[in-house]
Amino acid sequence: MHAGKRMTRQTELKREADRLATLNSYKVVDNAPESAFYRITQLVADIFSAPLASISLVGEDKEWFKSAVGFTETQIDRDVSICSQMMESGEPMVVEDASIDPRFVDNPLVNGDPAIRFYAGSPLIAPNGKVLGALWIADTVPRFRTTKNQMNQLNSMADIAMSEMELSREIGLREQAQKNAAIARSNLDLTLALSDIASFRIDLETGLIEWGGAYMKIWGEDAGESVFEVESALGRVHSEDRDSVRVAMSAAAGEGEKFEARFRIVLPSGEVRWLEG
Repeated sequence: MHAGKRMTRQTELKREADRLATLNSYKVVDNAPESAFYRITQLVADIFSAPLASISLVGEDKEWFKSAVGFTETQIDRDVSICSQMMESGEPMVVEDASIDPRFVDNPLVNGDPAIRFYAGSPLIAPNGKVLGALWIADTVPRFRTTKNQMNQLNSMADIAMSEMELSREIGLREQAQKNAAIARSNLDLTLALSDIASFRIDLETGLIEWGGAYMKIWGEDAGESVFEVESALGRVHSEDRDSVRVAMSAAAGEGEKFEARFRIVLPSGEVRWLEG
């Protein structure tokens, strides 16, 4: 194979791999139907008086119908997909009569059920420029006068569909981040609980303390109920060390600063303990 052709093929494979990675990051393929996407599809079908409409996502070898009006299929092979033609160009496409278009005359969607004749689609373009699929409408009779205004409407609705996908993706990422943080916090608390280390977080506005780790082992068995805010914690600090702890806390409130202090606490039993934070 000629070196130039080999490089072109490698570039195409890399571009498609990047596109599929972007599509997979949205986690919408194979998911249950979502009402927001169906409402967009139904609205587009109504606006254009189209018997067929879909928000489609093009995977490695399938076109997935994220939402559809006028048919019940959930997927078709990519090699018969009409909207896959937009994956390379990233441009809207209008087919006035597919039965006489050399690209589609032998397509089973044209010469079989549902006997598509007119087709208009607008690509779903991710923020990174990758084309993930299309919002499209179709009719079983030809249409020869699609206006620029109509295509602008279809493009706008495709942008809305893509924005909905982006919103859904960001919500998913946020939820996963919260789960990861909760797991990390739980693992940290478990590790600390098995040691002689306590963790704490202070709300600077309310003064409330959120404890973790072995805080009851260190601050006393009643700490969960009695030491729940800054003032009650300071009340348990030895009177001779209280001012230095306040200074350390004030310093730690600065961005990027650490809490560093060595001090004594006095438990309700009278026992004195040295702590280092």
